[in-house]
Amino acid sequence: MPDEVGDLIISGAYETGLITRKSVDSLLAVKDIDKEITRGLGDAAGSGSVFLVTILADDSQSIFRENNAALVADGHNGIVDELKQISSSDASDQILLFTRYINGKVLNPCTTLEQATLMDLRTYQEGGTTPLYDQSVITLGTVIAKAAQLAARGVKVRTFTLIITDGADEYSRSTKAQSVAWIVGDMLLTGSHIVAAMGVRDGRTNFQAVFTEMGIRPGWVLTPDNSRDKIRQAFREVTDTLALAAGSEAGFTALALGPGFA
Repeated sequence: MPDEVGDLIISGAYETGLITRKSVDSLLAVKDIDKEITRGLGDAAGSGSVFLVTILADDSQSIFRENNAALVADGHNGIVDELKQISSSDASDQILLFTRYINGKVLNPCTTLEQATLMDLRTYQEGGTTPLYDQSVITLGTVIAKAAQLAARGVKVRTFTLIITDGADEYSRSTKAQSVAWIVGDMLLTGSHIVAAMGVRDGRTNFQAVFTEMGIRPGWVLTPDNSRDKIRQAFREVTDTLALAAGSEAGFTALALGPGFA
């Protein structure tokens, strides 16, 4: 294992066969990958069984220009509310939340729902362009690292990651769609991860093609029209799915093996 990985738990994921050499190379292609992943790990220790929900949210200029920022924020916050209801069940696993923006800001390093910060006018602001591939690699690398960190402590971990964007990649400096696909492929082989995506239609981007090239299964891709009702409906599908995935290990397994969103 190359020295560049340093003390990241991601090295353990490679050494134990959880990720392949191609995934490691994809991670190492990103500048300061160790620092980027560490920013998202948080200090939530977890115990028993953990369900980690991750949201990579678009904060590009266009999401604000098209007046979709408030809908994305409402969707994120609705997911948090749903997870809080799920976590109130005695049978529920501990739920952790990780929120990162597509221009690199970490809103919630892996944290408990009680400590989670919601998206609002103060915490969710225009960030720039759409480095979709670079930020997907960093985000998924963080999920893998957190899962490996918890597993090393004897914690059983399942994860659900949602990538939200209103456009195709722009200005990724280090990675390509294939880089993301290698990582997604390794994650899905474990049976402990689900990776989903939501493409808010901009009138020109084929999101099914974009996300399929990134390794996300077609059934796990939502493509709502650029309208308030359709975007809200898409987020409701996500929350319904999370209720099933977080409710039991059997429910998660059925979703991980199944076609995706209903």
